[in-house]
Amino acid sequence: MSRTRLLAKISSLSAFILLGFFVLYMISCKGKKTGIFPEKKEIVESVYASATIKANNQYSSISPVSGILLANMVNEGDSVSIGQIIAKIENTNPALNTDNSRLALEQARRNLAGLDEITAQLSTARRQLSLDSANYYRQKELWANNIGTKVQLESRQLAYDASKNQVKALNTRYNQTRSQLSTAMSQAENNYNISSKNSGDFNITSRINGRVFALNYKPGELVGPQKAVALLGNAEKFILELTVDEIDIGRIQLGQKVILGMDAYRDQVFEGKVTKIYPNLDTKSQSFLVEAEFVNGPPTLYPGMSAEASIVIQSKQNALVIPSNYLIDDSKVLTEDGEVPVKIGIRSLDMVEIISGIDEKTKLLKP
Repeated sequence: MSRTRLLAKISSLSAFILLGFFVLYMISCKGKKTGIFPEKKEIVESVYASATIKANNQYSSISPVSGILLANMVNEGDSVSIGQIIAKIENTNPALNTDNSRLALEQARRNLAGLDEITAQLSTARRQLSLDSANYYRQKELWANNIGTKVQLESRQLAYDASKNQVKALNTRYNQTRSQLSTAMSQAENNYNISSKNSGDFNITSRINGRVFALNYKPGELVGPQKAVALLGNAEKFILELTVDEIDIGRIQLGQKVILGMDAYRDQVFEGKVTKIYPNLDTKSQSFLVEAEFVNGPPTLYPGMSAEASIVIQSKQNALVIPSNYLIDDSKVLTEDGEVPVKIGIRSLDMVEIISGIDEKTKLLKP
């Protein structure tokens, strides 16, 4: 056998032996399963919620009328006070109606003042009645003493009766006229107030002391009824509107801590607390609305900014925890000796607390 063939045969034999060792190693490794050990660390149970930033007392200023926008009286970002005009809408017919109502009210007031004439007549008639009454009773006393004539007595009585009737008639006329004129003036005042209010509807005013965040129309554009002309709110304080799933709302309580992350402030974490829970279920999204306020927030905020929130339900330090995917049916774990029952406690998104059943030295295999 040549040297070359001998070396080739030895090389083939070595390769075969190495292949055998590799197969035995793979079989040996396949029989062993890798695992993990429980750890002691902090675990936090929380509820996820999407969040939207809103200014305190934020609202959309709605136009009660339709018309052409004449002018925006403020700019976006301006501070405004209660009652300040934000925008003006074209007002033609309502303004004329207001003027007509004002003129009608002034005329009604003059008519009511015209009662002075009847009052003067009534005063004169009462004085005449007093005089005729005195003359009649004096003549009646004389006639009782056989002084004077019956014609004189009848004349005095006739004058007395005529004066009484005149006073009565003037009283009736005065009361009726005053009632009619008072009603007419009240109606004129109501019409004027209604016209003034309708005219005032064309001036969109602020309901709060705050800031203008948005103006939705430009001069010359048509503003429809019940359309938002502007967005206003308090720029000194912002709140969080959290959307919480129906299955989690029972665990939410006032005062719970809220951990926040925002797209506008990446790699930063902010803290808030739950301040209000709305009891109405949104049937479309099957969720509840929860409000929270910042405990420590970013330096600059604007309405409409989004955030991801975790509402902390409870937390525990130095808890024995394992990954959630190592738990079987929420009651068991898999060890090298088989399945072992355990009792669990707090759960986070990816970890679960083990209260009893295993310890830190128990090697766990993934199910």
